[in-house]
Amino acid sequence: MSSSTYGDNCAEFYDEIYGPPRAVVVRALYRLAQGGSVLELGLATGRTALPLLQMGLKVTGIESSSAMLDLLRRKPGADGIRVVKGDFASIRLSEQFDLVFALVNTFSLLQTQQRQTRCLQYVAEMLKSDGLFVIEAFRPSDAGAEITDEGIRCTFRHELMTKMGRRLYKVQVLYQEVEDLDRLASNAGLVLKERWGDWRGGPYTPEAGCHVSVYGLGWAPPKSRWTEAAKSKVKG
Repeated sequence: MSSSTYGDNCAEFYDEIYGPPRAVVVRALYRLAQGGSVLELGLATGRTALPLLQMGLKVTGIESSSAMLDLLRRKPGADGIRVVKGDFASIRLSEQFDLVFALVNTFSLLQTQQRQTRCLQYVAEMLKSDGLFVIEAFRPSDAGAEITDEGIRCTFRHELMTKMGRRLYKVQVLYQEVEDLDRLASNAGLVLKERWGDWRGGPYTPEAGCHVSVYGLGWAPPKSRWTEAAKSKVKG
């Protein structure tokens, strides 16, 4: 299943099942961008990009699903987002960004390690010298997951009752354990700066089953944009 197929299949109820973005996520991304330019990989219906735009950031998004983009265009303010239609594993824009991000396992929609590696290489080329790349990912449960040489493969199938009636929600992911993700990122010229267990900047533990990983360019020591003062503003 390609990312465009996934998007076309669930676009009509995507906003219903995911809802509006959590304020803590939007505030964290805004802070990491430091008022600059951002690029979202997997723009979808713009549920996260639009709030960032409203906060004054320059927002670009890459999205391959026509159905998702049709829904985005109906939303107020959507014309303020620069939209690039296509596969984010195959697109390298000429400009560089302060922040690039992929949320809610979007990076794991890339079904081969080769495509994931190419995506990371392109991200590295699209970051400013002090830019950051953020991945949010959730580890699949062991039930139904297949451990392969390329990563953990899993297919989720859920039958949902939506406003449009009963719908099948299906998604296939190739998840990388954090050590493997760091290795792929390193090969692309990215180094881990921080890893959180939640969007409030809490510590990551493998038992949590999810992570927010922040990468930067090169091999410089970690330089946090997530100060204690910033953390205190997003608590609650």
